[in-house]
Amino acid sequence: MWVSKYTIPLSVHSHDHDLVGDKFDPNDILTIQQAITFSIDSLAIYDDEKSCPIPPLAPAGIQVEWTGHRRQARPWSRSPSGLSDQGIYQQMLLDLPNGSDSPVILFAHGGAFCLMDPANHRHTAARLANATDSRVLNVRYRLSPQSIFPAALMDIFVAYLSLLSPPPGSFHQAVPGSRIVLAGDSSGGNLVTALQVLLSTLVLNGRTHVRNPWSTNESDSIISIPNPPTAALSLASPWLDITRSLPSCDLNSKYDFIAPPEPLQPTLMSTSPMFPPDEIWPAKPVRTETYCEAVMCTHPLVTPLTTPKQVLAWFPAVYACAGWEGMTDETEVFMRRLAEAQMTTDKSRVGGRTGSIDTLVENSVLESKEHVFDGFLGMPHMFAAFQYNSAGKKASRNRINHIKRALAEAQPGKDQQKSTVDGTTCYASWTNVKTMKETSIPMKDLGMTSEFSGYVRKDPLTDDFLFTKVGEGRVFRVELERRLRENEILEDKKRE
Repeated sequence: MWVSKYTIPLSVHSHDHDLVGDKFDPNDILTIQQAITFSIDSLAIYDDEKSCPIPPLAPAGIQVEWTGHRRQARPWSRSPSGLSDQGIYQQMLLDLPNGSDSPVILFAHGGAFCLMDPANHRHTAARLANATDSRVLNVRYRLSPQSIFPAALMDIFVAYLSLLSPPPGSFHQAVPGSRIVLAGDSSGGNLVTALQVLLSTLVLNGRTHVRNPWSTNESDSIISIPNPPTAALSLASPWLDITRSLPSCDLNSKYDFIAPPEPLQPTLMSTSPMFPPDEIWPAKPVRTETYCEAVMCTHPLVTPLTTPKQVLAWFPAVYACAGWEGMTDETEVFMRRLAEAQMTTDKSRVGGRTGSIDTLVENSVLESKEHVFDGFLGMPHMFAAFQYNSAGKKASRNRINHIKRALAEAQPGKDQQKSTVDGTTCYASWTNVKTMKETSIPMKDLGMTSEFSGYVRKDPLTDDFLFTKVGEGRVFRVELERRLRENEILEDKKRE
């Protein structure tokens, strides 16, 4: 494989993270931080989400890896010596049929937001690049608990903008949105889905002009987010509900290697052990989630499962695979809600669950997309990353074919038809991994029956059920965080 390393530079003015006021002028050019703030406020389900602190951008820039397939290499081949990272990138382009016009897969690795690195996912990236004739931009985003939400999302957002408008010294030329695919697994699937939520929200509200974060002049270099912003979204075992509130998190644990969440008992003993303070874990103020403040745990940019259907209606083609794992329910429900959203033809208000934005959208003019849910009976979390089993190979093939079709459909001038749940553009199936027999099911039945779920569903996973369960998870976390912080204050006073 080819691996070329690069650091996205950030100018001094881009580190200014003063929050904007309550009112946004439609003609304003947003900074990165303001774009994040606008989307947080616009999508807020609860009022206290609007007070989310926004950190500065990564002070040393954002490290990324360009990964590609090295066509003439063999398993015993050595890396070519004497090549700079830019030279390696140029060799990568020579191995691509379309060279610098090749698509780009913007990839976010998994690891529960606190582990892993692009290096862990080079083989996955190279495999995707080879099969789709693409380049992969793998982002070394900031990890928790040191960096709290929205730091990782901001890094992915900056990486996306760098594709549209290359910074000085970049190896690549500008890439149009129609040639960009977002891809990720597990928590990386969360990040790229949250990025799509962010981009769709900005486009939906006409806030598509963002200040160039690597420009040395605050008054120039505006980046315009295209419509549509991307060609496809490709997810493997995505973590779409930070609260882990749906039944499969517990009931499918016998098939999965991820431990189920603890019962919602708001006592001090139900949190993690009280380790002594150090430089890594932010002990002050203490929090219940490593990735975010408790009040943010159900926000659509943190838990994309709660994304309003009016925003989902503007998503690109989406592929998602899952096994019998803790995250089965959230993947099924997300794909069902996505299909339902893109069937809406009446005008709808955009915003949180109750609709908090005044923008009206005519969904009937949306182009059709191909959405695929790919389920595999009995398989654990992230099975698709392992190519030594039939289920992983099939999921990988299906994912690759979806990316290729989406890129072909996204080309300018391509005739497109209306999306219908009963048509060929929405497809859901479960595969028996023993016989490899695939059974198709209506997309509208995802999360609603027990036939393929791995457990007996007592209740269909309707939207009301979803918001009730994640709401309960939020209440638990907010209350526990409050008690922990009160206890921390008391302990400080005792020491005084």
